[in-house]
Amino acid sequence: MRRIIDRLFGLIAIALARGLHKTVAVTSLDAARAKGPRVLVVNHFNGFVDVIVLVAALGRLPRFVAKAGLRKVLPARPFLSLAGVVYVQRVVDGEGTAKNTDAFAHCRERLRKGDCIAIFPEGTTHDREALAPIKTGAARIALGSAGSGASRVVVVPVGLSYGDKTKLRNDVLVSGGIPIWVGEEGDEDRGAVRALTERITAGLDALVPGLDDPLEAWALERAAAVAERTPDHEPDLADRRSLARQLARAPEPLRSDVEGE
Repeated sequence: MRRIIDRLFGLIAIALARGLHKTVAVTSLDAARAKGPRVLVVNHFNGFVDVIVLVAALGRLPRFVAKAGLRKVLPARPFLSLAGVVYVQRVVDGEGTAKNTDAFAHCRERLRKGDCIAIFPEGTTHDREALAPIKTGAARIALGSAGSGASRVVVVPVGLSYGDKTKLRNDVLVSGGIPIWVGEEGDEDRGAVRALTERITAGLDALVPGLDDPLEAWALERAAAVAERTPDHEPDLADRRSLARQLARAPEPLRSDVEGE
């Protein structure tokens, strides 16, 4: 029954994603789709739409780890329960994180059974195309699972990029990053948690433009579109975002010159 529900959510997400977006492009997502215990770490700057897009790209429903405050959204509560969402408390919510012990234990149990866990490690949604500081929860879940018997736990960075969030039916790109194989140090090893969190940050940072200003990100993507366009080729979002990332990491004078043209 669980498998049927997960697949049904996947089909619904595909239909919704196609209705919300003009195109949904997917690149390098084999590691995220593969079987076996894995933790998907995903950037988060388009609210619930990010969930729909990720599930549609995967074609199935992972076990999402979400902030406990979503329980207060009464219309969504039955669907979240059916989806098997795991709730965690955040420090910013003012209720402490002591209750997360059970949530993390549940995630580790799912991973021991070979399930896929998805988490937005920034902790909240935002409008910037740069990462917010990455929380340690994803690293602690992955390390704790590997240290307690789950075999071959893999962390997979997944980047979500939208052509223009202000447009209806815009383009969206789902990019898989380099898989991170998790050791067996356990989540009590603070050094291991810190090191894995840094690797998660680097993995996600490689998939997003890395700009705090949405207008600057839009300008660089427009510049990339012009640079890549030929009479016989209209660059897709993957091409535009790849070049925009390179421009975003260029020296400031060059980047300003490109934006001004």
